[in-house]
Amino acid sequence: PLTYQFLHDPGGFWHILFNMLALWMFGADLEREWGTRRFLNYYLVCGAGAGLCDVTANLAFGSPGNSTIGASGAIYGVLLAFGLVYPRRTVYFSFLFPIQARYFVLIMGLIAFLSSFDRGSPVSNIAHLGGMLFGYLYLRYKVRGLDVGDFLAWYRQWRRRRLKQKFQVYMRKHGRSRDRDGWVN
Repeated sequence: PLTYQFLHDPGGFWHILFNMLALWMFGADLEREWGTRRFLNYYLVCGAGAGLCDVTANLAFGSPGNSTIGASGAIYGVLLAFGLVYPRRTVYFSFLFPIQARYFVLIMGLIAFLSSFDRGSPVSNIAHLGGMLFGYLYLRYKVRGLDVGDFLAWYRQWRRRRLKQKFQVYMRKHGRSRDRDGWVN
């Protein structure tokens, strides 16, 4: 789910050009405010989430052999973050019409949603929406004080307690109690 976002269709020069332009336009301010590490974490979570949404949609609609490449899901996540962090900043829609960032993000999300119903499109709009969804969830949990690192620490503690319980059950089952001699080797 991580490596697909670093590949692009060789024929899609304009697609990669606009992805990188959007990453520069919207990502630079976010990276400056959040720092490189948090921005990179966010970017990779959005990209991985977009890939997972795309794989899930392909499995659900009966086309498990379809593959996807590109960073568009992560870019849409960056776009969502920009709209949430800087909602009143002016963005030029189609490089012509000035519009506030929050409305720009809403329009782009709506276009991706409506385009997702077109089965013949080579663009994975489900991945775009997945990037926005995972970006929103990531930001939502960051605001509440939760972090991916906090979740991993909680998981490690839970797993350690579970393994400890299994070990104690094993020791009781084989007649070797910890209470008898005070320690277990």
